[in-house]
Amino acid sequence: MSTTAVTVEVVQGFDALAALKDTWEAIFAVKPNEPSTSFEWMAAMAVHHVRPGDRCRLVQLRRDGRLIGLVPLVRREVRLLGQRVGLLTPLTEDYNTHSDLLLASLDAGTASALVSGLFRSGDDWDCFRMARLLADNPLVTALESAL
Repeated sequence: MSTTAVTVEVVQGFDALAALKDTWEAIFAVKPNEPSTSFEWMAAMAVHHVRPGDRCRLVQLRRDGRLIGLVPLVRREVRLLGQRVGLLTPLTEDYNTHSDLLLASLDAGTASALVSGLFRSGDDWDCFRMARLLADNPLVTALESAL
């Protein structure tokens, strides 16, 4: 486990996805990941499932200058009990896939940087949701600790 700080950059839109394909696939190959975090799946979602009015962001996590995590986020307005709510989710959250994030490793520094990226997404949001996390996914504990 590295003690080097993780830096976070939040990029508006998903235009950078194509240029990151090789890096994306290398991070995906590091450990077992949900299929929904593969480059092909994410690129297809970005093209076919982003709705008009959605605000898209790509959180990029780096350690020692090397990309170690890529998290596409969508901020969408929804109605909840008659009120408008800004909902921030990973891109694949609403499409019956298991929630997961593309991270080369998950340690306290990575989780903290990710949470920082959520708050620096550039959009006002009321709720961050990852409702389809499997019970044994280490993200649950890591995100709870970082929050």
